[in-house]
Amino acid sequence: MIVEIVITFPPPPSRYRLEVRVIKKLPYDLAVTYSGPESLMVIVDGNRAIFLNNRQTDLEGLGKLLRKAFEVLPEDRRAVCVKASQRIPYGYFVTVIDVIKGAGASQIGMQIDYISD
Repeated sequence: MIVEIVITFPPPPSRYRLEVRVIKKLPYDLAVTYSGPESLMVIVDGNRAIFLNNRQTDLEGLGKLLRKAFEVLPEDRRAVCVKASQRIPYGYFVTVIDVIKGAGASQIGMQIDYISD
């Protein structure tokens, strides 16, 4: 069963459209996207610290690191999984997603596990 939710935010703060899809069971091709050595995981903890594959960075650095990683990946493999603390403000979470989309991500997965801060 796939539940699809599309959220569109009013302009101006972002020039990107954020689509959210909640998938109970990942289709095989999407699961493969996250399984290779090029898997990209962004973690945002309760103090707004950002990590890309266990390397701490800031919002600007996140965009730069992702653009560099996406240079060597085909467009259909530019997937990022995001895991964030429930303590961060929603607006900050959307800003992180905006940076990821702006860097060129074609797919963004959101992991909903609880993060201990």
